[in-house]
Amino acid sequence: MKVENFTGNLDFSSVSGDVSVSYAEFYNDINIKTTSGDSKIKLPENSEFFLDFKSTSGNVKSDFPITVTESRKNSLRGTVGSSESRITGTSLSGDMNLYK
Repeated sequence: MKVENFTGNLDFSSVSGDVSVSYAEFYNDINIKTTSGDSKIKLPENSEFFLDFKSTSGNVKSDFPITVTESRKNSLRGTVGSSESRITGTSLSGDMNLYK
């Protein structure tokens, strides 16, 4: 799934498909669940959010400076700025990439 200039909450679930979403403005919640699909999320540079990503063998990468509150193998929890908006993701083997 590929979406550009999106606004609003996102709730995405897939077995093996990837998701790529680009936000025009971001004051929302994102919830992504995949088995093996990758998640690519592009947010405006001034975005602030709470991040909670868990995976069995996937990784998380971010262009945003995350204040980490919990980090374990293949999981990351932290904040960028305030934590009013939430980005949550779970995957068995998919990666999550956060871009500016």
